[in-house]
Amino acid sequence: MLKIRSSMLNGYLDCSRRAIASGYKDMVQDAGYRLNERDPHVGACIGTGAHSGSEYMLRNPEADLKDSIEVGIESFKKESGGDLILDALTPDKNTAEYQVKALVLTYSQEVAPNVKPVMYNGEIGTEIYLKAMIDDETMLTGHIDLFDEIGMAPHDSKFGGQNKNYFPQLGGYSKLSGPNGLTVKSDPVIDWIPRCKKGKVPEYHRITYDRKLCEEAGMMICKKIKADVARFLKTGNPWSFMPNVNSMLCSNKFCVAHGTNFCGLTRGVK
Repeated sequence: MLKIRSSMLNGYLDCSRRAIASGYKDMVQDAGYRLNERDPHVGACIGTGAHSGSEYMLRNPEADLKDSIEVGIESFKKESGGDLILDALTPDKNTAEYQVKALVLTYSQEVAPNVKPVMYNGEIGTEIYLKAMIDDETMLTGHIDLFDEIGMAPHDSKFGGQNKNYFPQLGGYSKLSGPNGLTVKSDPVIDWIPRCKKGKVPEYHRITYDRKLCEEAGMMICKKIKADVARFLKTGNPWSFMPNVNSMLCSNKFCVAHGTNFCGLTRGVK
């Protein structure tokens, strides 16, 4: 049985080979290909911290804001305990902790007061793990950050510096909701609070996506992944997965296949 994570669907559009190398590492290595180890990127670790802080806030509405911020910072520290890839927005870990605090603060002011998580399996509906068979051989899975009782729609929080296209991922969440007892009645939402330079206040952006288009995009990419994986298992040919060397993430900073025998186009490219 093939398992597909909803969170990988967006990346598959950008570079199928990078998404496969990350999402199905064992399959690639079992076929005889080498993949790199990669240090975590500071942006991803900050995102994990902000997610943890906002989740704690929603699950503990009576808790003090400083507790949510502390949970976020501790989560960041756990994720970034070893070597870390830094960038211009976050040149050091002290700045990163400041940014986690700022993101959680904005979430507390702009998102938390305007949503109401559903009760799911006796718990507050945040970070809900869902799974469902989408055909006889394929299981789709996903973690929904929040299912809002007010709008009756899944929400996903994003804390990256740039807004991207999230149709496929949200489509996965929408398709997973029904079979797991969550009735979607409105368009899915991205709660985007971009990481910004120290000293600036992150601004909140609520972005809704057309539900029908999300579900169509998500299911078509699932079918594509299934077909591509089947071809790779039969042939062992990495060209089963189309690479995109023009992707902004085509770098050894972001891709474990970069410069390896699994992606010959990137050999010698820095």
